[in-house]
Amino acid sequence: MQIGYAQKREMAVQQDGESKKISYYEMNIRTLFGTTEKFTLSRNKSDNENAPYFNIYAYNNKGWIKRKLKAGALWLKSTDDGTQFMAGHIETPLVDGGKMQISLWRAKPLFEGESVDWEYDVVWKPYTPPKEDQQPVSTQREIPVTVMPTDITINEDEIPF
Repeated sequence: MQIGYAQKREMAVQQDGESKKISYYEMNIRTLFGTTEKFTLSRNKSDNENAPYFNIYAYNNKGWIKRKLKAGALWLKSTDDGTQFMAGHIETPLVDGGKMQISLWRAKPLFEGESVDWEYDVVWKPYTPPKEDQQPVSTQREIPVTVMPTDITINEDEIPF
C-alpha cells in the first residue's frame, strides 16, 4: 500500500565561514491516523558493506538537523529482474513488532500525461511473522472432567435446597 513519497531537497548552510549546499531527501508518510509525518533521509557515508544506504531521521522545520534523532534505515536492494529499490524500517510503537517495514520505489505516473514531482513512492508492507513463529490457534477449549467417586452415599434429607 502506498503511504507516501520522497523527494530530493537542497539546503544552503554556513560551514566554516563558507556557504555550502547539502542534498537530502524529504520523506512524507501518511500515518495510520491520517496525519502526515516528515522524515529526512541522508546518505550513509560508512564503508561497511552491511551499512544502510540511507539513514532515516526525525524531521524538524529546518529540514536538516544538527542533532539527529535516528528513526530507521534503508538498504539498497534489487529484484530478480534487476529493478533497484530501497527497503528498510521506521521504528515506531504504533505497529506490531515496533518496526514499520517500508520500501521506496522509483515514482512512475499512473496514467499518460500525469506529472510526478517526487522521486520515490513509499510503500508499507505490514509485518507478518514467519510461519514457524506462528503458534496454531485452537478454537476448542479443554474442560476438565470431574468424576464423582462411586463410594459416596448421599442422604437427600440433608441437602439444604
